[in-house]
Amino acid sequence: MRFTMALQNGHEERKLLDYEEKVEELVTSNGSSNGSEQNQEPMDDTDRVMVHTPYHGHYSLPTAGFRDMLLKPEILSGIFGAGFEQPSQVQAECIPKAMSGVDILCQAKSGMGKTVLFVISTLEMIDPQNHTQPTVLVLAPTRELAYQIGAQYRRFGRHLGGIRIGLFCDGTPLLADIQNLRAGPVHIVLGTPGRLTALVRERVLNLSHIKHFIVDECDKVLRQLDMQSDVHEIFLATPFEKQVMMFSATFPTAVLQDCRTYLSKEAFESQIKNPAPILSEDAQKQESMEDGFFYSEGSEKVIICIGGEDQHIVFRSVERLCPSDLGWGNLMSLPIGVCNAGLVARSEFIYLCGGQLPDGSASGDTFRFDTFNNKWEAKKRMNSPRFALGIAAFGEYIYAIGGCDGRSVLNTVERYCIPSDNWEFVADLPVPLSGCSVVDLEGSLYVFGGVSDRGFSDEVLRYAHQSGSWSSAKSVHVSRTGAVACVGPDNFIYIAGGISNEKVVLNRLDAYNPIANEWIPKSSMAVGRYLPGIAFDSEGFFVFGGQQLLDSPVDTVEAYNFAKDEWVLLETVLPCARSGLSCVSVPINKSFTHPSFQMDPVRGRIVFNRTAQD
Repeated sequence: MRFTMALQNGHEERKLLDYEEKVEELVTSNGSSNGSEQNQEPMDDTDRVMVHTPYHGHYSLPTAGFRDMLLKPEILSGIFGAGFEQPSQVQAECIPKAMSGVDILCQAKSGMGKTVLFVISTLEMIDPQNHTQPTVLVLAPTRELAYQIGAQYRRFGRHLGGIRIGLFCDGTPLLADIQNLRAGPVHIVLGTPGRLTALVRERVLNLSHIKHFIVDECDKVLRQLDMQSDVHEIFLATPFEKQVMMFSATFPTAVLQDCRTYLSKEAFESQIKNPAPILSEDAQKQESMEDGFFYSEGSEKVIICIGGEDQHIVFRSVERLCPSDLGWGNLMSLPIGVCNAGLVARSEFIYLCGGQLPDGSASGDTFRFDTFNNKWEAKKRMNSPRFALGIAAFGEYIYAIGGCDGRSVLNTVERYCIPSDNWEFVADLPVPLSGCSVVDLEGSLYVFGGVSDRGFSDEVLRYAHQSGSWSSAKSVHVSRTGAVACVGPDNFIYIAGGISNEKVVLNRLDAYNPIANEWIPKSSMAVGRYLPGIAFDSEGFFVFGGQQLLDSPVDTVEAYNFAKDEWVLLETVLPCARSGLSCVSVPINKSFTHPSFQMDPVRGRIVFNRTAQD
């Protein structure tokens, strides 16, 4: 039983009731489970499994794949787009149980996909159209972990329209969180117990409609008395009827008992044994910081840098950077030299659209690069050749926005349908723009800055996919063009660098909160950058090259961490200084064998195969 309500002495009192637990059996690895302790060999932790009550040790049969789980097509698109092909053991066992609504207590080592498990399950069950209050609540012990979870929700739910995620953590202004909650509906609430408790006490966070209560790394959450008290208070603010899911890599006895107090008697308990050597989660994160890249659960990402120009040359080269060792290698060169092109990644494919040719003219070519087979393929040409365009992908479409055709600045918008290999015009921009930055967020395209016939722009334009119409948002602090942008795990839009109307190359970073429609200054880069390349992951992004001064390209690389609001100037540099290059990160599935990459069995990561032929 969970927390229940009791009336005593005319007052309402909430109390935590214990229930009687059945004694767990200890099952040896060969399946014996008799009650006698004589003549039994001693068992270590790898020989023990949780016995379910009332399932009595019967695990659900693993499904063949994600498609067999009957997930929404939009979620499947997010899964396959992230580079996942088959569920892990813990995902195959627990996702069907989670979607059936039973409580879950899951123990599995780090890297086995516990976060993806509850993210996919709750995204499948959420219904944003019929709820204006939060229905999913996720608790995490640290701000960094909360940011990672938020990134996974965005990663797998990017094709689901209308879902708003609220990230509320200690260390940020409480007033900003209150404004975010009052600005519009939030469907998924995630954060640290202390901050969520404060929002509940302020009566701005309504948890009366919560259907799914999740605690990640619950050994750390419930081990600390102050955090445990906050969880207790948050739990009381949620409805009695709900699903509870708790996950951890370890379950000390005291924590396990506390966890079961929150769960129903029918809870499904799962323990996944993995005898292979694996780094602890803390070790993974520490090693990630030391290597200067951002760790993502489930797949390794490789950054591809394409084209660009210095003062004299437009490049055809395609380089790859493996963040695990910060080493560079070469891939198949572009069919043509190009700079200031549009570049997006869809699963293992990269699409390059338009760009500026060595003679200064605009290209209308569309090329697709197969990262697994290291091969370029020509696709249908754009209707209007253009360079310095804004580009973003949504669903099965790639949008090419504005740009320059070599003679004038364009206001036309085209979109490319990937399945049919066809370009078509859609609603024009309100004003012609070149050099703008574009991101996709929750079913809308946001267009920032750029240069028009009237000069540098500080406008923020929003294009709604469903209505096909444009609207305006709050202007940026500084008119700029040639900046780069991405979406963070907090659903803020980050825009970095560029050049101002006064011809000053900027090193500033600003974040846009679309719910509150306001801009927030962030920490600045070490150097100003105009026309750099950008590639981002769940925990941060890399900025490559660009011009530090006009006509003065640089080769330096900087990395930004969302959770810490910190920049790091990396030791690695581009093979040659350039600006106008196009960059993207693509997932490389760890089960895939590729001649350019190999698995490091000690570190459990993909690194470059130094003997492979480029």
